[in-house]
Amino acid sequence: SSGNEDKFKALAFTGTGSTQSITTGFRPALVWTKNPQSGYSHIMNTVFRGNNKKITVNNTAVESTGSNWITGWNSDSFQVGSDSDVNENGTTISAWAWYGGESSSANTSGTINTTYQYADTASGFSATQYTGNGTSGATVGHGLGADVEAIIIKNLDTVTDWQVWSKHWSDDSKTMQLSTGDGWDTGHNVKHKSGSTDSLVELSDGNRVNNNGDKHVMYCWASKSGYSKIDTYSGTGSSQTIELGFAPVFLLIKRVNASGDWLIYDNARGFTNHLEANTEDASESDTSVTRTGTGFQVTGS
Repeated sequence: SSGNEDKFKALAFTGTGSTQSITTGFRPALVWTKNPQSGYSHIMNTVFRGNNKKITVNNTAVESTGSNWITGWNSDSFQVGSDSDVNENGTTISAWAWYGGESSSANTSGTINTTYQYADTASGFSATQYTGNGTSGATVGHGLGADVEAIIIKNLDTVTDWQVWSKHWSDDSKTMQLSTGDGWDTGHNVKHKSGSTDSLVELSDGNRVNNNGDKHVMYCWASKSGYSKIDTYSGTGSSQTIELGFAPVFLLIKRVNASGDWLIYDNARGFTNHLEANTEDASESDTSVTRTGTGFQVTGS
């Protein structure tokens, strides 16, 4: 979940079909967009990958290069081109943007040096590119200066699933795939480095997270008061309130131990519907999650 909007922004803007700038109020390092109609993919763009690059969240495809996706990165905004994925005329497009500092820096604290890294320790977010070496136990610095609690990795050069890990799961040998609704499993492992959790991510030799010679992107989060909270809760079948310590503007919720979609709620769309990160499905009406001043309430099912 994310809260304070001076370093994270949930947006709902009207597409024009022509190039336009979308104001964030900060320099975005990561932008995630979705045309909420059916048949359009979730798209992630990272500042260090440059203009008109995209990776699709809901499938296993390699990075693509186009001409009219995100066409510019600015100090307080990003620019979208005419492509219907990001700017269909008359359609309300969803976008989520994270701040990762003003510039890229090198991180050489692991056995793999980063190619690029944008990190903001105050809000607990970093975006990193590195080249895999195929060695089990290899490490990459995450730049958060705090215990990393959530990690998402995608291989840009090989068709593979997105890997997701959280320190709050009961078994840190397990990961999930952002590109599917499957429950957790073992293999293709990534986790924080024991004894160095405030600085390093440890990789297996799996092709999803550390394929030799391939470029990978890695997004990391740590819980920071007022900005973000990464955690788990146990379903009860009855209504319950989940305390975060702040009013969330973005929620990503997934059942861990069984199949189920990755559900996205945000205040730009009013917490009255959800999108599914692992599908191209249209936005669905949903009143099962209610935002509160210090967290959110879920209904029974």
